[in-house]
Order: sequence, then C-alpha cells, then structure tokens
Amino acid sequence: MWVTFWPDVLVACIGAGLTVLIAYATYKLNLIRDEAQSLNSLIGELHRRRALASRPVVIPGARENPDFARATSSVLSIRDEVRRTRDRGRQIEPTEQPLSRMTRACNYFLEASDAEPDQYAVLLVKLQADLSGAVADLASSHRGVRHLEPGAGAF
Repeated sequence: MWVTFWPDVLVACIGAGLTVLIAYATYKLNLIRDEAQSLNSLIGELHRRRALASRPVVIPGARENPDFARATSSVLSIRDEVRRTRDRGRQIEPTEQPLSRMTRACNYFLEASDAEPDQYAVLLVKLQADLSGAVADLASSHRGVRHLEPGAGAF
C-alpha cells in the first residue's frame, strides 16, 4: 500500500486539476456561446424593426401622428433590449462599447425627437445608421455573430 501511495496522490492531484481545467474551459465556452446567441438575437430583432426602415422626410404635425408614437415606443423597446443584452454578456470592451453606443443613439433619438417631433423620420435614419455601425463592430469582433442591417428585414 505505501509503495503506491505517492504515485496515487500524484495521479489524484493531476486528475483533479484536469477536471477543474475542463470545467473552467467548458464554462468559458458556454459563456461565449450564450453571448453570441444573445447578440444574434438582438441583431435579428433590429433587422426586423419597421421603425428603422424609415425615409428621411420632415413630417409636419408629427406629434399627433400615431406613427410618431409607434416609432418612439419602438426605440424605447430597442433601448431596453440592448440593455438586457449588455447585462447578459461578458463585460469586455468589444461587447460593451458597441452596446453602449446603441443605447446612446436611442437616447439621442428620444431626446431630439421630443424636442423636434417633425424631424423624427430624419432622426430614425440617423439612428439606423448608428445602430448599423455598432452591429458591424459586434459582428467583426465576435465569432459567430452575423451582420444584418437594422431595419432591412422589416418588409
């Protein structure tokens, strides 16, 4: 028994170390996979948003227009979805920066369209361009994340 004690201890320690290493690698891979799924879900949602398929026209009396209310509601929903996606992902710069830019772009639209509602369609085009740039950054920095143009799949 004592003849094999130290070799048995060595084998047990190596086995335990390998088990911990495999568990950690599996955890990290699942985290990366879940983040990619979350980002793809957000990008797919943006791709199908009708509000982001706007033309840059001035619409007099837009505050009374139901489309203005729907667009504002849609942008609020986009901002909330971006925040939820940011909370589910890893806290790393290639993820945080584009998602933060998306949130800022939504906030800019909401503030600017509230100040000048007749310009909301023009502001939606700017929002679409800002979101498109952030989506491109996410797709280029994350393997498995596809680049779909926001608003392009709306119709």
